[in-house]
Amino acid sequence: MAYRRIRSGILASLLLAATGTAAPADAMEFRGGLLRQDAFSLWAIGTNRERAWAILAEVGFDPVARVLGGDIAPMVGGTLAPGRELDTAYAGLTWTLEGDAAFLRLGIGGLIHSGNLENRAAAARRRQLGSRVLFHVPVEVGLRLGPDGGAAPSWVGLYFSHMSNADLSDPNPGMDNLGVRLGWRF
Repeated sequence: MAYRRIRSGILASLLLAATGTAAPADAMEFRGGLLRQDAFSLWAIGTNRERAWAILAEVGFDPVARVLGGDIAPMVGGTLAPGRELDTAYAGLTWTLEGDAAFLRLGIGGLIHSGNLENRAAAARRRQLGSRVLFHVPVEVGLRLGPDGGAAPSWVGLYFSHMSNADLSDPNPGMDNLGVRLGWRF
């Protein structure tokens, strides 16, 4: 029952992000794509157990500051893994360094998830993430595809994210995800 409530809340957050109603006056970019959860272990510890495909949706807002040549901007988003039990909703800040043809985006934020916490019975087939609230660290590199504001995507990116409780709770194997995203800038 608790899983269904968490999943419903995450689904509502994703729908808000996907439609831009989370903050329509300030939304500057919609990002969407496909993500392989638990794809490999760069920072995560142990065997890759989730191995689910997830739909990713995110809204990036107008920059609030410029640091080291890049823009710092808030973002909100989440993932939905149809048929699985690991959906997420997250928010945080990104730093984006853009060139004429390519960009680098780094981020930090918080994430809530509907996955396994410490269920030992499910440990053989599921990651035990130890805490409902985790840190979220995304990294993305991408290429510009065309002008902003059109129906066609403005860019394509290779997206990596790590989620972990940073050893604030036990267990803490973390989880690494990898995907491809398209972006529409308005």
